[in-house]
Order: sequence, then structure tokens, then C-alpha cells
Amino acid sequence: MATPRYFMLADSASSLPARLRDEDAEHLLRVLRAEEGTTIWGLDGRGTKRLLRVTRARGGRGANSRLPAWSQLALEPAGEDEFVPAWGEPNGPGAWVELACPLPKGSRADDWMDRLVQHGLSGFTDLVLEHSEVAARAPSNARWSRLGRVACEALKQSRSTWLPRFSGPLELADWLASLGSDLGKPGAHAAWLDPGAKLPMKAWLQRLDQGGPARRIWIAAGPEGGFSKAEGQLLEASGFAGVNLGTRILRIETATELALGSVRLLGH
Repeated sequence: MATPRYFMLADSASSLPARLRDEDAEHLLRVLRAEEGTTIWGLDGRGTKRLLRVTRARGGRGANSRLPAWSQLALEPAGEDEFVPAWGEPNGPGAWVELACPLPKGSRADDWMDRLVQHGLSGFTDLVLEHSEVAARAPSNARWSRLGRVACEALKQSRSTWLPRFSGPLELADWLASLGSDLGKPGAHAAWLDPGAKLPMKAWLQRLDQGGPARRIWIAAGPEGGFSKAEGQLLEASGFAGVNLGTRILRIETATELALGSVRLLGH
């Protein structure tokens, strides 16, 4: 029996009847040509996996292409729901890891976000910094929507269950204020990427489980011009450790992907 494919639900996992996002229903009907009896996993992006069985599929010849695909597809539960606790929670998939940085330019952000979600990105905050480009300071609603769709596709690809939380754009001081007392809680750690820092990322990561397992991790990265001196001082004053990723100067996409991948590779 083939392993069931993964699709995104349009509503919460508890909603009945179950309904897929229209683009997912379209793919299941028109591309995969699902038949009655086909089983799939439905994801709600909030930890729940629901095994579903197709009971009606009208995606072949004679289907009304003017109707939304989800209306030509009927699904029923085919087993018990599975729930995975959130990032940072006991028995969850790992620590909560949030990246905070300016969005990369144009379409570069799409592939970047796809890879980050596959690595297990928990949260992303779009930072507005002194060296941010003016065009990147206020992403449009359409751009956020596209990144949300990219995240959904990456979630299905990696067979994960939690979509990352997006926030911003925020000034650095506002983002740090939003973290509040969370930075001082047990298992909380924070770092900012600084090519001039003496502490290597690897050494910082090896310290994370001292005093208990890491639960929440925040990593801040600057734009191509880096953080300003004042921003670096603000991060240090807020308890962020300056860490380096080696001697090379990396693009923001490469640096953040390397940082997140390193965290997950070491089991956090």
C-alpha cells in the first residue's frame, strides 16, 4: 500500500466535513486523479494530522471545472487523529527556534523560506533595521500570502505538523520588547549573528543544554550591511550573545539557514 500523501486542510482539524485548501484539492483531483478509497493525511498546521479517505472524487472527465475543486471532493475520517505538541513543548519535535531578520530581496525569499520550514523553523519576525533597504521595509499582503503558501508546501514536503508563526515588520527595539520576560526563562537562549564576534556558533550551541534542555531559541541576523553599532549594543544589553559562523561573509539566506540547520543538527 502506498504511503498516504500530505495535504493542507482548509479549516481546523476538528471541522467536519473535512475540507482541503482549494489548491490541494485541485492537485489531488486533477493531477493525482484520486479515486474513491484513496487515503491521505490532512494537516492543519497546528500539530494535528488527520487520516482521511476519499468518498467522492469528480476530478476526471466530466468534472465541472467552473466549480471549486474542494466542492467535488468528499472526505471522511479513516483513523484516529495524531497530535504532535508544539515546538518548545514537552514531547514536542524540538526547541522553538525563531529567526528575526529583514526579508531577502524579491523572489529570493521564496526558496529561502521553503528551506527554513523544511529545517524546522518555528517563528519568523521581519525586522526593520538601520541598514534595511527601503523597498524591503513594508512587505505587501500579497508577499506575506505567498510566503504562507510556500510554508505550506514545505510543511507537506518535510511531513511536519506545525507552520511557523510570522510577525512584523517590527523595529528591533519593538521586537525585543515583545519578547519580554521570555528571554529570562529556563531553557531560553538568544544569539545575534556577528562576523566580528569571538564566540563561534558551534561553541554557543554546545552550551545550550547546560542547566536543562533548550526550549526556546531566538537568532537575529542583519541585512547585507549588518547591524549598526547601536543595534549590536541593544542586542547585547538584551542578553543576546554575539556569535560568528566562520571567517566568510555570507548572504542573509545562507547565514540564517546555516544557523537554523546547526541548531536542528545538534538535536534541538
